[in-house]
Amino acid sequence: MAPSNQPDSPGETLLVQQDVLQGELNLEQREPPRELGSLPNNSWAHGEPDGHHGEMPELIDPTTGLRTSFLAAVAEFRADRDYPTPWFASDVDSPALTGTAAFATYVTRVLSERDEAAGRADWFVPMTTLWWAEGDQMLGRLAIRHRLTPALEKAGGHIGYDVRPSARRQGHATAMLAAALPIARSLGITQALLTVDETNVASRRVIETNGGRFIDTVGERRRYWVPTS
Repeated sequence: MAPSNQPDSPGETLLVQQDVLQGELNLEQREPPRELGSLPNNSWAHGEPDGHHGEMPELIDPTTGLRTSFLAAVAEFRADRDYPTPWFASDVDSPALTGTAAFATYVTRVLSERDEAAGRADWFVPMTTLWWAEGDQMLGRLAIRHRLTPALEKAGGHIGYDVRPSARRQGHATAMLAAALPIARSLGITQALLTVDETNVASRRVIETNGGRFIDTVGERRRYWVPTS
């Protein structure tokens, strides 16, 4: 299992760095998370990217029903030369790439990672993974970490998301992040800190469209607070 503090692809990683925010970040200012049983199941939220018509994409729980599209997306991520392969695409168990039973086991494993009561390594925090899907097409993947370890406060943050290469530049990143913010709120996260490369204008626009408030620039990365409600 890949460590949950692995950064996601450029411009799509949330980063918390307490030492440089000079007291502006207070991780204790969180609402108590709801019990998982009180959260919606399967279909979580939805939104329609700009210029997209027809059935609206939505965040759903990982499912074996999208196996073909998910595996095609993983292949796209691994073949992409524009960005590093996101860690989740490398985290798919090898047998799951070829066997239906093994893929079902993989989906069960991913779903179990959100369970607060499940046993886990000290460095692995509960994490809700969702797929951005339209009909039978898996367009992207998003994960919300329920809380942060000291390491995740410095790199990783609460949310990471990736749009499959063939679905980029269609407004999916903006819509997917917007749909995820209320879910993060329901988990007790009142605001999220997002970081983006200074030169990544598209990702900066995604953050700002979702209400991101610029804080500062550290190195080559811009920092934003994004409210979850």
